[in-house]
Amino acid sequence: MKLTKTQLKQIIKEELESVLKERDGETPQDVATRMLNIPDFYRQDALGDFEAMAAAKPGDEDDRAIGEFSSYYPHIAKEDLPYFAQQVLDCVADPDSEKCTGDLIPGL
Repeated sequence: MKLTKTQLKQIIKEELESVLKERDGETPQDVATRMLNIPDFYRQDALGDFEAMAAAKPGDEDDRAIGEFSSYYPHIAKEDLPYFAQQVLDCVADPDSEKCTGDLIPGL
């Protein structure tokens, strides 16, 4: 079966939308659990991204980490992304902590 460029672009677009919808509503605990289940090599790289996002100043939309992660977590307000990232890092460091229960950012 041959695919045209248009068909291939449509398939890619649908798959990307599907992946992004899977993340819609993800809590810091959900992300931490996912992070703990990936191979260590990839986890360290991903944790570095979360560290960069956590270090960003809230409301600094020009920050590259904020801009990049806002598309991955559209249900999180941009100004809350640094807090979200820090909560993910805290939950990865200590998944059984009381910090990792319930809604960590009001409104999530």
